[in-house]
Amino acid sequence: MLLFTNWLGSFLLENGQIIDKRLFPKDAREIARRLAAVQDFEVLREEQELSQGREALEVPEKRLAKLGIYIRQPVPFIAPEDHGFEGRLLHEAMLIVAKERARAAVGPDVHLIHAIDALDELAKQHNYQLERLREWHGAHFPEFSGLVGDERYLAMLCDGPERERLSAELGLEGESLGAEASEEDLAAIKELAVAATGTMNARKSTEEYIRSRARQLAPNTSDVVGELLAARLIALAGGMERLARMPSSTVQVLGAEKAFFKHIKTGARPPKHGAIFQHPLIHRAQYWQRGKIARAMAGKISIAAKVDFYRGKADGADKSLGKDLAAIVEARAKAVGQQFTEAPKRMRIIRQENRSGGRYDGRRGDRHGGRGGHDGGRRDAGPRYPGGSGGRRDGGARNEGDGHRGVSWREDRGRSETQTVGKSEGQPDWQKGRRMNKRR
Repeated sequence: MLLFTNWLGSFLLENGQIIDKRLFPKDAREIARRLAAVQDFEVLREEQELSQGREALEVPEKRLAKLGIYIRQPVPFIAPEDHGFEGRLLHEAMLIVAKERARAAVGPDVHLIHAIDALDELAKQHNYQLERLREWHGAHFPEFSGLVGDERYLAMLCDGPERERLSAELGLEGESLGAEASEEDLAAIKELAVAATGTMNARKSTEEYIRSRARQLAPNTSDVVGELLAARLIALAGGMERLARMPSSTVQVLGAEKAFFKHIKTGARPPKHGAIFQHPLIHRAQYWQRGKIARAMAGKISIAAKVDFYRGKADGADKSLGKDLAAIVEARAKAVGQQFTEAPKRMRIIRQENRSGGRYDGRRGDRHGGRGGHDGGRRDAGPRYPGGSGGRRDGGARNEGDGHRGVSWREDRGRSETQTVGKSEGQPDWQKGRRMNKRR
């Protein structure tokens, strides 16, 4: 016997004949509700009724595997007219299911993502407006710009940008270096100041909304990194569910995608942190300590995000989880600061060489002669030449480098320039392509 379900109802077949059935109500919403349950991999009440008291049932869907033996086979077609159904009911039911799915796709994290994007745009717009105001009004009263903060600056301009009034309010004396401005000019400046004040207020209200919403949606993640950074991580991941499923190594570099793909493409140094660099424990640490702290923080963020998403609202036992994870991260940061007080020698040499324009590469050695690894990159090795070792300009028989023994550096350079294009030992593919293009 075969048990299957379509939009008409659930049917039980034996030898191609219907021996029992449970039809759905002839209502589009009831049909849509059952179709949605089938898409969610649920077993319908009608299917359970047909399977009671029957053994050796065959089912064509894995969803019904607990009711019978799953056998992959097509579902027989049943004409809806034979059971009193109209074709328009299926059309209406599928429209209802599609609308419900579209509404369910817009969760609270979607609003949080849009709020983070809006906050970034408002901050950029506010900075542009404030910069324009300082330049514009500075032509009329340049002494006023550096005396007060941004908020008071906008508030005083909204009350009136006249130079005499501002000087009297601040107690300034003496003649200003600014040019005269007409009433129309001052009115336009005031209007822009009002607009900038509105942008600033919108930015503050959006930031408060983000903090409140992030605290409700991800309380443990907010305890670990703060509400704004938690919301930004959710936005970069594409939602709370995707953040909860990400490994900690991906969470660590969220926001540093350009540097990461540059590392994959060109072999540049990989990024150690992404958006979590905004956390004070990371950006206040020494540069050689940040990677270790970022790795520890990303692991705790991953744990907190999984708890927030899969357990929903935190109960009494979970409310302190985020604070415990934050304490672990702080302890780890403190331990890293005490253990690694000085930069590793290799990092100090690379940083020093980059500042002085050196060409040291500790990972691959000196490509232009000298020994490989750290010996080829020592600063005390003297000037290096193609084909030569540390500090000898003439190749000669005492050449100890990776070039040709007994060949001067000029001859070696000429040989390398006329070398036949082909396989080159020790050179990556992208360097071979660059050499080929250069010869062309």
